[in-house]
Amino acid sequence: NDASSSSTSSTERSVSITSSSSSSTSNASDANNNSNSLTPTDDDILMGRGRPYLQHPGNQFLRSMVADRSKDYDKASRPEKYEMAKDVVRAVYVKKGRFLKIDATAGTWSEVSWMVAREKVAHTFRKRRELDLAKAKKAKSRKSGGK
Repeated sequence: NDASSSSTSSTERSVSITSSSSSSTSNASDANNNSNSLTPTDDDILMGRGRPYLQHPGNQFLRSMVADRSKDYDKASRPEKYEMAKDVVRAVYVKKGRFLKIDATAGTWSEVSWMVAREKVAHTFRKRRELDLAKAKKAKSRKSGGK
């Protein structure tokens, strides 16, 4: 698994991410006219790893929504977490965003299913918790070990 994930991530990193700020009309026409060749917009969430994906405006928007809800998510029951992730996916769709994945060999973007989008949001919540715990641990070790 490690070998395949590292080769995928290096391939994904080599693909340049270009996006355009387009209206909702062009988003809809892209999806209807040529679903095999979508162009990401600033409202889209791009599935992938690395700095280009972290810096994409849509992904930054997703992380800010998750940050705003992370404390409630951590305290929520499993069904409530499912609903919270659904709400974030809906918010992206309301903003006319899409969840897109790149085919690295063809260099084309395609929209993922609703379930994959919800899983991406749930993963973002979990990753946020991991980062928060790591920061807290680091701050605690500095405080106790620092002179």
